[in-house]
Amino acid sequence: MSDPASSDQASKLKQLEIIEHEILAARQRILELDENRQYLRQAWVAAKTANADPEGQKKTWFVLSPKMFIQFPTSTIEDMMKEKVDETEKAAEEVQDKLEKDIAEFQKHGVKNDLMEEGVELDPLMAPFLVEGE
Repeated sequence: MSDPASSDQASKLKQLEIIEHEILAARQRILELDENRQYLRQAWVAAKTANADPEGQKKTWFVLSPKMFIQFPTSTIEDMMKEKVDETEKAAEEVQDKLEKDIAEFQKHGVKNDLMEEGVELDPLMAPFLVEGE
């Protein structure tokens, strides 16, 4: 017969593994969104700079697909870029909130103490979220 304590520990470890994967996926998504946001900001600043000069370009080419370009007024492109930057920042904040909830759930299980006794080191993963003295 199987020991109820060992099956309970196994289910706890499975649940923690799922949470770990969610944490790692959220961190990767945050990195991707941050990189995308940086590219969008660079494009937005370039559009603002082009629009700020009175003798600057009045229209800017916009890529719709690899084979389709459309020319829009630079101010319209600037507004579109700003909107896209805001959307990306909102998405990053949502992922960050979910990440914090997952980490709180992870810590709620007493993971820091229990698993460290078994030799599992979480500091590189958890370092930004661990509070000293816990």
